[in-house]
Amino acid sequence: MKKLVLAGVVGLVSATAFADKPLIIQSSTPATLGTSPNYVSSQSQVDENKFSVKLGYAGTKLDSSNLGKARLNGFEIAGAYDFNDFGIWAKYENQDDGAVDTDQYSAGAQYKFYNQNNVYVLGAAGLGYANIKESGVDNAVSYKFDADYLFIPVSVEAGYMFTNNIGAYASLGYKWFYNRDVEYYENGVKLVDGKEGSADINGVSYGFGVRVAF
Repeated sequence: MKKLVLAGVVGLVSATAFADKPLIIQSSTPATLGTSPNYVSSQSQVDENKFSVKLGYAGTKLDSSNLGKARLNGFEIAGAYDFNDFGIWAKYENQDDGAVDTDQYSAGAQYKFYNQNNVYVLGAAGLGYANIKESGVDNAVSYKFDADYLFIPVSVEAGYMFTNNIGAYASLGYKWFYNRDVEYYENGVKLVDGKEGSADINGVSYGFGVRVAF
């Protein structure tokens, strides 16, 4: 009984001692509904690769009313740098069909108008220089053709990136070749020397290969 009375007295004294002291309430601003706590993420953001190189097969189906037709096969190696959707590129191509041999250098701009779910589609256009050579024998007459061209390439390319760094692509386009200088020989005799508009050619271009991004 004494313990119970003592406990009551102690409780009464404690209540009396704190009765005159104000209750301390810490104020804070409630979080806005729909927001998440500001946790610190342990994952770093991965930057999108800007520079890429592609290597693969390249072909061109040439057609000329004066020079005839040729189906060229070879390879291409190109580099590109992307500024978000827009980019710049440079390319080297070597193609031949046994008799005709070409070296093509070109550069230009591109625009990536689709880039989702590892799939991209871009359009490209540019300006290039090409050297086209052909030699052979026709009706017992040996001939040699050596010409320089400026050409305009346009193309559409679609690709799939298996990872951030490696993907595959396929392209389809068209090229217009404008003759700047031509030398033509028959049996060692030069018959044509200089710019020749009748030597202009054009044709469909196509290719596929691997793209590596850095």
